[in-house]
Amino acid sequence: MRARADAVLDFPPELKHVPAFRYNRFLKPLFGVIEADRKLETMALVREPVSWLSSWYRYRGRRDLDGHPNSTRDLTFDAFVEGYLSNPRPPFAQVGSPRKFVSNGQGKVAVRHLFQYEQIDKAAAFLEARLDVSMTLERKNVSPARPLALSAALETRLRAECPEEFSLWERAARCGSAALPKAMKPGDCRGEHASLFEQREVPGEVAGCMHMVVSRQIRPTILPMPMPMPMPMLSAPAARSLAPKWIPGRVAIPQ
Repeated sequence: MRARADAVLDFPPELKHVPAFRYNRFLKPLFGVIEADRKLETMALVREPVSWLSSWYRYRGRRDLDGHPNSTRDLTFDAFVEGYLSNPRPPFAQVGSPRKFVSNGQGKVAVRHLFQYEQIDKAAAFLEARLDVSMTLERKNVSPARPLALSAALETRLRAECPEEFSLWERAARCGSAALPKAMKPGDCRGEHASLFEQREVPGEVAGCMHMVVSRQIRPTILPMPMPMPMPMLSAPAARSLAPKWIPGRVAIPQ
C-alpha cells in the first residue's frame, strides 16, 4: 500500500512492532493532529492460539538460532508450550500474547476490525472493497516443518490458563464476518489458495508484530497486524501494494 499511503512505519522495529496500547498512546495522537478531519481505523489478523504457538516454535527452530537461548531446535512442541505456560517463561518461550498485543493496556481490545488468520480471505475481501484493489494470495515466509503433536493434557491446560487468547480468536471470527461488505462474500478474494482456506491451512506465518500503514484511500487506516515473521507476499494483477517492499504488480498484506 506504499503507493497509496501517507506514512508507512516499518523501521525501526520498535515502531513496526508497536502494540495497540503504544499506538494509542504515541501514534494515534500524532496522526490525530495531522489528520484531524479524518477518522483512523485499526485492523488485525488473529491466529488460533495453538497454531500461533506452533508458528513461533517452528520459527525459533531455524539454524541461525542454534546455540541461542531463544532456540527451540532441541525441544519438542510440548516442551515449548510448557515453557510458555511457565512463570517466569524461559527465553525461548517469551513470545508475548496476541490478546495483550491488540488491547489497550487495561485488557480491553483496542482494534476495530478483527479477522481470523485462518480466514484471511475475509480480511482480503474487506481490504479489496475498502481500498479498491484486487489481490491474489501467494504462499511465502513459511517456517521449516516440524512435528507439532501437542498432548491432550497440555492443550487442556493451555485452554484453562489462557482462555483470553482463545476467546479473542473466536471473537475475530464474528468481527470478521460483520466487517465484510454486504456485496462481497468470503472467497471473493481470487487466489491460488482458495482450496487451502477450506482445509483451514494458511498461506504464511503469523504471530507478534504490528505493521503500521496509513492509507489515504476512503479514510486513513492504520493496520496493526499480529505476526512472528516477515509478511507474506501477495501477487496482484491490478496491483497497488500493501508491501513492505514495493514491487510493481505485487501486493503484501501484513499478517
